[in-house]
Amino acid sequence: MINFEEDEKYGIRKSMVFYFYDSINAEKVGIVEEIVKSYIEQFQVEFNKKRVNDEYEYRNIRGGWQKIFHKVYDNVDFDNSHIVEFLEGDEEHSLRHRMYLLLWEGGLRPGILIFQCSQSAQWKHVYQFMEYVNELLEVHFASAGYDIIYNPWTGIAPYAVKRLKSSRILNSDITEWNSAYTSKVKSGICCPNIIQILNPGFCHKLDLNRIDASAVTNTEMAGKNLIIDILDRIDGEFAEPEQQILEQRMDSLYQMLKPIVIRYERTVYLKPDAWEQRMHRFEHIEENTNE
Repeated sequence: MINFEEDEKYGIRKSMVFYFYDSINAEKVGIVEEIVKSYIEQFQVEFNKKRVNDEYEYRNIRGGWQKIFHKVYDNVDFDNSHIVEFLEGDEEHSLRHRMYLLLWEGGLRPGILIFQCSQSAQWKHVYQFMEYVNELLEVHFASAGYDIIYNPWTGIAPYAVKRLKSSRILNSDITEWNSAYTSKVKSGICCPNIIQILNPGFCHKLDLNRIDASAVTNTEMAGKNLIIDILDRIDGEFAEPEQQILEQRMDSLYQMLKPIVIRYERTVYLKPDAWEQRMHRFEHIEENTNE
């Protein structure tokens, strides 16, 4: 596992992000609730803070997370989006776990599930959880890797963005999982990651023979979707290679996924030149590939 540096303003977490266009009804809300339960059990989460819809501040959870979940999602009109964010953390420590749910009647924009857990979480468990969610929802695109999450009580977003510049494999809500990308997710993916789930429409734009023959990727069908990862499969486990090898594999994976990697609008926290650099952070391998 990569030994990322952390401080009180931000933490590095393994993350799983899902985009889907399911029709939302009472049955689907129940399915999402089961997904949340599985996440809590799998990764030993104890939420203590919440933020709902357009609330500005995080508040203590009283009466358990399910009470809040049902208050937001039961008997509502899903023509509009409904957001719940649960945290495990406090003012003295970086966030330990975070979950973000956005549900609405999928049309132009998708529903979103974001789960962020400990760096020490096993990749095998991450992979299994992604398979589980893919079985229950019509996943359009899912991605898992390392995210920066900033502490809402002791730090602000610019600190996290500054840290992003020192690592090509780190992602964040501010740069990758933001509204500018979300509005374009039907068209493509924002970046390669350690694990990704691709719908058939994305797969049809790729050279799957090249991906299957790659020495740096593993592929597996999950229903009608394709799962790709760049981990080492050793005795049934999913081992993470050292950072240099992981970055090399990410570069190679980018070349294979490039037909579906899209551009989207710049975040306000990065200047234009820094944004351009981030958009092309996996492309330096082309110079060696074309020699």
